[in-house]
Amino acid sequence: MNMHRKVRTTSGPVNDLAAFQARVVKGEFHAMVTTALEPVIVEYECTTREAYDVITRIVCALTMRHYSRSIIMHNGVPADAYGIMFEETGWYVKLQINVQGGDAEVCSCHPPERDLMTKGGRIPASDPNGS
Repeated sequence: MNMHRKVRTTSGPVNDLAAFQARVVKGEFHAMVTTALEPVIVEYECTTREAYDVITRIVCALTMRHYSRSIIMHNGVPADAYGIMFEETGWYVKLQINVQGGDAEVCSCHPPERDLMTKGGRIPASDPNGS
């Protein structure tokens, strides 16, 4: 089941990246469990608290060159997708500001399942077999 549809954007993200990052630095964000926290916990073999710290570092490392595209989530909320190489691993990161309550949400933070094109270039798909 496709949980989002693509939005064609030419000018860039729908959310202000710097404002989002400022909220993340203050700890004012939520990370989705299965699509953000669990992949980081598996990759880093860490606790939930440590995973939040890693997600904070990844999100704060994002720049406009990491922007890939914007999408509309199944609930109608726009989200921005980014791709970044972080500590030698490619990451797919999706950010949104929830319309109800205005919460900053990291919807996804995991190695990409397929190659991801960003403004700065290609982020390679992860190799689940480690080969």
